[in-house]
Amino acid sequence: MALELSRGRVFTEDLAAVTDWFDLAHFVGVDRRAQLLVQHGRADRTVPMEAGRALFEAAAQPKLWAEYDWDHGLDADPQARKDRVEFVMNPSPS
Repeated sequence: MALELSRGRVFTEDLAAVTDWFDLAHFVGVDRRAQLLVQHGRADRTVPMEAGRALFEAAAQPKLWAEYDWDHGLDADPQARKDRVEFVMNPSPS
């Protein structure tokens, strides 16, 4: 069985078996002292908005969600880059 992804890519059972151990929700859901920033583009066709929100909801506190009128390439969005710098330079107290 294969799952059709965007841009003609296919997610196969073989690939799922290899990547199954890498459960992002597990890694972000553990208690930590550092705040997590999750940035997502509203026009992202690679990672659906629901998947980004689900990852954010699974994350332990402290966490911050930010959405942008951009696609998957948030590194090219000036506001996303600015917010990322601000986040790193001025972390909130944990």
